[in-house]
Amino acid sequence: MAEYSALIEALKLAVERGADDVEIFADSELVVRQIEGRYRVKNPNLKPLFAEAIRLAGRFAKFRLVHVRRDKNKDADRLVNLALDRAAADPEKPTRRLLETGPAP
Repeated sequence: MAEYSALIEALKLAVERGADDVEIFADSELVVRQIEGRYRVKNPNLKPLFAEAIRLAGRFAKFRLVHVRRDKNKDADRLVNLALDRAAADPEKPTRRLLETGPAP
């Protein structure tokens, strides 16, 4: 569910910014293959998230979701863990900027 939620948030951000050609990299092979139509969505809890991701992806002239193996995605994992730690420490402080741009220098 977390991977679908992250994908949906990324797609919403792309819509907000007026993107028309979107390429997203994800380390969840399951999500990537389901969005590609290569795997069926069997989990009933994932079906509405899948439908929302497909709906949002359809808003772009071009959309591509690329699978990146976790061992090749260490920087993204580090940033997500940092954002989650900060969110847990201060739930009132927004973490979206951190996820979009990385930590401030």
